[in-house]
Amino acid sequence: MLTKGRAPPPAYAQVVFEYRMPFMLFWQLYNNERTPTGAQKGYWLINDKNEKQPNYFVHQRFYEAGKAFVRRHQQANGGRVPSPQAFADQAQSILDGLVEEMGLANWYQVGQG
Repeated sequence: MLTKGRAPPPAYAQVVFEYRMPFMLFWQLYNNERTPTGAQKGYWLINDKNEKQPNYFVHQRFYEAGKAFVRRHQQANGGRVPSPQAFADQAQSILDGLVEEMGLANWYQVGQG
């Protein structure tokens, strides 16, 4: 189970890679959930002030790096795309690098239960 509250991107991505799931989806570009008092819960990539949050940039940079890996692999392997295993391994490496580079190490954890 992922930590409650604002879902840190590395946590759910770690689960996706660990279980070799073929797809990953972040549902909410903008928040659509509020507390009973009407306060924003903060499940967003872009906040209620139209400001892109760290999650947004992790996704953006991960997507760019993943596409670049596929292009390099194709160029080196006669146009063949990487295997799901090869991509998952590289994806984890990309994510680890982003976590380090963007200072998100404290987000990189999966909750228990």
